Amino acid sequence: MVDLTTFSIDKIRLEKLLNKIVAGEIQLPEFQRGWIWDEDHIKNLLASVSRNYPIGTIMMLETGNKELNFAIRPITGVITENKYPDELILDGQQRLTALFQSLYSDRSANPKESMSIKSKKRLNRWYYMDIKKSLATGEDNIEESITGSAEKLHSEEEYNKLLFPLFKAFDFSNWRDDCDSHWNHEDKIRKMLRQFERNIINESFYSYDVPYVTLLKETQPEAICPIFERINSTGVNLDVFDLLVAIYAAKKFNLRNDWELRKRRLTEKNSVLSDIKGSDFLKAVTLLATYKNGNQSVNVSCSRKTILKLELKDYNEWAEIATKGFEKTVKFLASQKIFDSKFLPYTTQLIPLSAIMAVLGEKSENSGAREKLIKWYWSGVLGELYRGIPESRFVRDLKEVINWIQSDGPDPTTINESNFSAKRIRDLKDRRSAAFKGIYALLLQNGARDFLSDSPIDIENYFNTNIDIHHIFPKKWCERNKVSNDLCDSIVNKTPLSNKTHSKIGDHPTETYLRILEKEGHMKPSKMEDILKTHLIKPSSLKSNNFEEFFYEREKNLLKVIESAMGKPILD
Repeated sequence: MVDLTTFSIDKIRLEKLLNKIVAGEIQLPEFQRGWIWDEDHIKNLLASVSRNYPIGTIMMLETGNKELNFAIRPITGVITENKYPDELILDGQQRLTALFQSLYSDRSANPKESMSIKSKKRLNRWYYMDIKKSLATGEDNIEESITGSAEKLHSEEEYNKLLFPLFKAFDFSNWRDDCDSHWNHEDKIRKMLRQFERNIINESFYSYDVPYVTLLKETQPEAICPIFERINSTGVNLDVFDLLVAIYAAKKFNLRNDWELRKRRLTEKNSVLSDIKGSDFLKAVTLLATYKNGNQSVNVSCSRKTILKLELKDYNEWAEIATKGFEKTVKFLASQKIFDSKFLPYTTQLIPLSAIMAVLGEKSENSGAREKLIKWYWSGVLGELYRGIPESRFVRDLKEVINWIQSDGPDPTTINESNFSAKRIRDLKDRRSAAFKGIYALLLQNGARDFLSDSPIDIENYFNTNIDIHHIFPKKWCERNKVSNDLCDSIVNKTPLSNKTHSKIGDHPTETYLRILEKEGHMKPSKMEDILKTHLIKPSSLKSNNFEEFFYEREKNLLKVIESAMGKPILD
């Protein structure tokens, strides 16, 4: 097994660490988010240092790896003159920024939640320690001694109130002498200052060691994301897109802006791709760049390692081609009655689909190619084969589907591996399930018409009428008639309807709400029967409130539709 990381473990004095930050020897990689700590976090951190309590390990990345040439920036509040750092902060940005701004900077700190009500801008905060309180007995004496002020206090006020400015923590002797003079060398004050210097300044601030792990420059690029995700305490995940943003920024290319423009273009007319992320787009671009328009090389990949090696010239060559592939994907999804990200079965499957569309170009619209794409797509959805991020499947899909379409090769692995069990349909209750969403779209494909308006549910009226999936036999009715939750909430008892129709249905028995809808819609019972059939519902079962008959018939009809979409028999 190849070692992806090489690291050293050490500790460093706090003052030396802050000096390195000021000198620009330690900075941030561009993929790090901004400073987000609030005042409570800062005060708790200062209290921990004052008590010589541990504040956790700092993790750095040594610079010098040519494959990790990130754009950089100093810690918030630090001013450097084009100094390239020796190390980059992977974990500890919030803590180090708080320590620098409160203990070492000659400017105020700007915690996140200290906001001006009028301007909505962060307020300045200067941190002080009440010397009397810090030396008092009690469990919370240190915590209670630390205060934040929106204004920088005058020296006389500091001396009078014995409020030590923590931004002079490493220059205490000068402040002590001036305070002692202010009090005319009063013995009581002098003793208090010496005790504070001994207990807090010397034993804590000057003696404080910070545990320090350095990932050496030999660390492989693909190891950075998982390391960052495991140690990052802000709850914000780093993905390969953020790393490539930083790498390209060093080459004066703004990848984030480029992607935002492309995403706006892909979503301006249709929201179905609204959940696509920059990392998804990069996977499609990398698939294309390594595939090289039909080359069946074993080097086709979209792994994190491969993406991080994607040269800017290759991105520029393939990004527009990938974008056009995604545009074709939007049209393909619309033809399959998938208009909305809420009912998109898999975002992940769109990565190979868009790459396939990009390679095929206009040929993707040919009848034979389209027929095969539809079969492959629904095999993946109904076989539920795209859970997680199956990058190896993306590669197989691109190579095998293209070969299948262009050279009449064997069926792709995705088609061969997919299956749907007849028992599965009763378990489909969660609208987050890919198969659940897929069946919803297949009902729209079948020509489902709204119970009240008799309108076909297509992209023209899908959003205007607020189409969603609703119970056919209402949930309250099922509860009153002791129908199990498993059957009541199954996809078999749900269908796409407008919100207006759903409100008319209410909790009524089916035969009651059919009469209400017929009257409201000015339609004959025979027209309503025709509408129900578009939903694969046996009309007589609703007219007689016969749930068992309804469920049996509709389950059978839905399985036929699934079988047709997958092009293979349903498993018993």
